[in-house]
This record gives sequence, structure tokens and C-alpha cells, in this order.
Amino acid sequence: MIVIARFTLQEALRRRLVLLIGLLGLLFLGLFLFGIHLQEAAFERRDASLGINAPPATRFIWMFFSVSGLYMVSFLGSLIAVLGAAGSLSGELEAGTLLTLVTKPISRSALLLGRWLGLLVLTLGFIVLLGGGLIIGEYRLTGYLPPASLAALGLMLLSVAFLVTFTLMGSTSLGTLPNAVLFLLLYGLAWAGGIAEAIGRATATPLLVRLGQISRYLFPTNALWRGASYYLQDPSFLDRQKALGVQGINPFIGQNPPSPHLLLWSLTYLLAILGIAIFLFQKRDL
Repeated sequence: MIVIARFTLQEALRRRLVLLIGLLGLLFLGLFLFGIHLQEAAFERRDASLGINAPPATRFIWMFFSVSGLYMVSFLGSLIAVLGAAGSLSGELEAGTLLTLVTKPISRSALLLGRWLGLLVLTLGFIVLLGGGLIIGEYRLTGYLPPASLAALGLMLLSVAFLVTFTLMGSTSLGTLPNAVLFLLLYGLAWAGGIAEAIGRATATPLLVRLGQISRYLFPTNALWRGASYYLQDPSFLDRQKALGVQGINPFIGQNPPSPHLLLWSLTYLLAILGIAIFLFQKRDL
């Protein structure tokens, strides 16, 4: 399994996938932190002209920078997860190159688990490096640190791991392009379900709330992001949302921590999908 995982990473390097991902990630991180630097310089000029220190509201601005930046990291990581896993098996099945590995003393389950592990290292590494770089860079520039950065990154990693596993399962039965399109659509539908739930809460429409809750458990990527965003927000900001009675109606960020049963469901769901992927791959006619 470890050999296949290493082979998967070497293949990504040979195809310059890692190089491309790294360059795009560095470009995004550099532009984002440069924007924060410009904003911080503007605040300093304003404070100097007025003879004041930065008001408390400035902390909320940096919080929104952090949430929006990590949302983009989560989105990019999700794209990498789907596009990287979509053809991990189906592409080689179509080309016939997978037969050379299957004929060796490697079980199909070990082959699939090796692919899964290699893809996880690639995508989760992207999230950790880019997300961690963004958090540390913003802290060095502004002094703002999200209240629970590790918890937020952990939920982002779980969301990406879920996408890798689900897309890898699709790669055992579907072609590369249909598989990628299917799971990108499901990712978008999960996001739309979160919007529907927020609208339902704002307009007191139980049907929309129920549809959003169903999508949360069918494809929990958006729910996991909303849980991650909760840990990125300042507690005083969350208290103000509660005081204003607008808790739970923002379709892009969460105002509540993820429930334990959602986390347990997501982990169980992920392992079940991995088991189904192994079963389908073993039954697949090569």
C-alpha cells in the first residue's frame, strides 16, 4: 500500500501536477497577503492622521479576511481532490496500464488504498501548507489569530478527505470526465443546500430548512466548511449575531459549532464509502 502511495505521488510529480498546484497556491497566498499588507498600511495611515489606535471593529475586518481566505483554500483543495482522484483509477483502466500493476503480487484492495493514501497526502498537504501559511502570514502582518485555527483546519481536512474518497469510489466505475463532473456538481449542490437552509431559517420556511438538512447528511462538505468557519470567527462577533437574532441565516459561514453526531456521521460515511470503493474495484472486470 505504501509503495502504491509513493508511486501515486511520484506520478503527480512526473505530470507536474504538484508543481502546478504549488505555483498556483503560492500565487494565491502571495496576492492575498499582499492585499492584507495594503489594507494594514491604509489603517495605519488613517490612525496616524486621526491620532488614534485601531478601533475594535478592525479585528472584525481581519476576521473576515481570514474566513474568506480560508474559504478559498477549502474551495481550491476541493477542486484538487476531485480533479486529482477522478482519473486515478479510471484513467489507467481506460489506458490499460493498470493491468501491469494488478498482475503483480499486489491485491486490488492494497492498490486502491495506496491510491487513496497518496491522494490524501497530496490534497491534505495542500490544505495544511496553504491554510497554515495564510493564518501565520495574516498573524505576522496584523496580529490577528483565529480563535481555534487547528479545529478549523481539521474540519477542512475532513471535508477534502471525504471528497477524495467519494471521487475515488466513482473512479472505480465511471470514466474520468463523468466522474469529475458528477462530484463537482454534488459539491455545488451541497453548497446550494446550505443556502436553501439559510433562506429557510430567515423566512421561516420549514421545507427549505429540511432540504438543507438532508443535503448536509447526503454530502456533508458544506456543513463541514460551515463548522470550520465557526472556529474562525471572533466570539464577540458571534455574540452580536445572537443578540441581533440573525444566527443561522448566513449561507456562507456558520454561527454554531458542528454537532458531534455530524462529525461521527461524516467519519463513518467516509469509511463506508472507502469500503464500497474497495468492493466495487474488486468486482470490476479489468
